[in-house]
Amino acid sequence: MMSARSGFVELGVVTEGLRAAPIVSETYWGYVVRPPEAYLERAAVIEIVSTFAGVLMFFAAYGHWLLPGTDLSLSVIPVKLVSTLIFAAMGAALIWTGRQGMVQELHVDTKKEEIRLVQRNRHGEGRLIALFAFKEIASVVLKRSKSAFSPTRLSLRIARSGGFVDILPSDENELLPIRDRLIVDMSPRFRSDSTSRRLPKSPAAA
Repeated sequence: MMSARSGFVELGVVTEGLRAAPIVSETYWGYVVRPPEAYLERAAVIEIVSTFAGVLMFFAAYGHWLLPGTDLSLSVIPVKLVSTLIFAAMGAALIWTGRQGMVQELHVDTKKEEIRLVQRNRHGEGRLIALFAFKEIASVVLKRSKSAFSPTRLSLRIARSGGFVDILPSDENELLPIRDRLIVDMSPRFRSDSTSRRLPKSPAAA
């Protein structure tokens, strides 16, 4: 079973938005926890800006060859080639970032008994970035930030390595019921039942 380290992409301009209530959506296999709506909206804007900046980088990479009076002497061409490669690489990285997305979702699959971390973009396209079986997780903890400007993080402690994986940042009061539900759902004593404590569905997820 695949296992990987992951960290939530924290955008400086939307840190305040992370303090709102996460969005919880129930599914037939479990539930999905997404960042607050304010974070989703602003992350989408940053994805668009990143893609646009990447396109501009590509124009810059090849545009300087076409400028009037461009020096194409043998001594200058190697420098231009290097600058073209640099601008093109930066453009590709920005476009890739915009396409991959900047939002991480927590998928709790109580049927398969696993937790999936999915990175999703503004178009709704997602990719799996980490997967942990319930039995791989030693505990679910809240990591309180030492800075007043950063939110508390819900984290998983991996049994084999002892390391932590941050899965969701938000206000501590908003994370407590999610942490408690995860603990219940991952407990063998509770998984034997067909019922699980439910979080109230967010209005944004309705």
